[in-house]
Amino acid sequence: MLFWLSVSLIPVLLLASLQAYLLARSSYVDRGEQLLVQSDRTLRSVANKINEAEVLLATYADAIAPDQCDRILETVREFVPFVTTVSSADMNRHILCSSQGNAGFTARISLPAPTAPYDNLSYRSALIYGRLSDQWVFVLSRYARDPDTDEPTGASHFSIGVAPLMEAVKSESQRDVDFALADIDGTILGNEHFAAINPVYLDRTRSRGRAQLFQMTGLDNKTYDVVVRPLEGENLFFIVTAPKPGLFSQSYWGPISFVLIPVSVFLIALIATWIAIQRMILRWMAHLQDLAIAYGEGLYTFKGQDFQAAPKEIRDLAIGLETMAGKIGERDADYRAAVATRDAAIAEVHHRIKNNLQIVTSFISLQSRTVANAEARQMLADIRHRMDALSIVHSTLYRYERIDTVNMPFFFDSLLRHLSEALGAEDMGVKIKWRVDEFDRSADDAIPMALLIVEIITNAIKYAFGEQEGGEVRIDLSYDGERAVLEVVDSGSGVSQEWLQSVRSGQHRGIGIRLMLAFSRQLGGDLQMENVAPPETGLRIKLVVPNRRQRKIVS
Repeated sequence: MLFWLSVSLIPVLLLASLQAYLLARSSYVDRGEQLLVQSDRTLRSVANKINEAEVLLATYADAIAPDQCDRILETVREFVPFVTTVSSADMNRHILCSSQGNAGFTARISLPAPTAPYDNLSYRSALIYGRLSDQWVFVLSRYARDPDTDEPTGASHFSIGVAPLMEAVKSESQRDVDFALADIDGTILGNEHFAAINPVYLDRTRSRGRAQLFQMTGLDNKTYDVVVRPLEGENLFFIVTAPKPGLFSQSYWGPISFVLIPVSVFLIALIATWIAIQRMILRWMAHLQDLAIAYGEGLYTFKGQDFQAAPKEIRDLAIGLETMAGKIGERDADYRAAVATRDAAIAEVHHRIKNNLQIVTSFISLQSRTVANAEARQMLADIRHRMDALSIVHSTLYRYERIDTVNMPFFFDSLLRHLSEALGAEDMGVKIKWRVDEFDRSADDAIPMALLIVEIITNAIKYAFGEQEGGEVRIDLSYDGERAVLEVVDSGSGVSQEWLQSVRSGQHRGIGIRLMLAFSRQLGGDLQMENVAPPETGLRIKLVVPNRRQRKIVS
């Protein structure tokens, strides 16, 4: 029952898992959208700040004299604090003035040749490492003009520090969101968590032309959500990073709760159901099973557990079983008494038959003493032996506890012991040996088989050994589950082939052979006779009886 209840949990798990996956996917997408919105907002802020710097550069470009760089830097940084250096150069790129205090060197920034008009000629450089400021910068440049001729006389430069610019932007954003710039080679500037970004991410972002969301492991071995956005017209990328939601965040537990909550509720219901079933049904069903087993074994008076505390249906069932067991017990007692009476009557019948046969045998013995003809006395002696055999069979049967079936080893052991004594086999030096498999046979079949064995052994003792001193008769009764095989072998001199042929052709008129054939037909078997193969001597008689009303008993 619990197994099928557990199986019913599978659809719940599948639906909850699907819902959790969809929610996790939605949460991941929402997280990316939030970072994209934040990147748009921050990028606009960066653009505005750079525009402010360009406006100030346009304002002061013509006024930067060789001794004015420091003063203009102080003035500009009041509005745009991320400007790190103010400098001016002539048309040959020789530095005339620098807020860093050094002049006379050649600027690394090469501007295109000026063309009229000159008032809107403003340029942005790529990222370079400022040797004087010792940091990554990009340079805003603008041609300076002669106030009289309006011709360009040189160039003015504002160096924008990436780190100060990112700090200025970060102060306006969320606490867990960080920003940086990356050049085309993947070098990240202005972010303490990353030194570089995989150029494959940059190529994918540039090919798609829009911001992309990735996950990267930072220098602190933590996982971050990273948004990469290309800057239009620049070989730069704007980077937005935020820590991936942790174990105790809503983004993590939200999807999991879709699985845990229904599963927990189901498990609690399952446990409660199991406890209720165990206390109300299974425990009492186990007691009912014990009761049924006891009744099946014939213990009809067995009471077992008191069912007064059981549910009404189970209590009524237990009462019904007890009532049924009581009635069956009464009928069983009556049946046993009737069987005992019948067995006693049959045993008494066997006993009386045995006694009557003994009386008849005594009469024949008395009568044979008055007969002078030797042949007639021999015939009376044969009749007496057969009457003795019948008496032995009935004597064995009435002492056996079971009347309808006969245990063959027990039955033949008793029979052959009595027969050996009655025939005086030991006095004649003849040993009778036997081996019988363990199986039962109906009494109606056991009697003709016993009479057949008596007839065979009697004939063997009378005729097999002749002048020979002693001998041996072996009886083997085997059973293979499908048929019984009786084999009797004596160690006598054997018989002639003519005698065997007369038996096989049905021409032999001896009463003993005729009785053996009659018993074999009654058993439905096939009686076979043959001499023992040389160098041994003797006669082998074999009877194969098909499996009819037998059952094998495992000893």
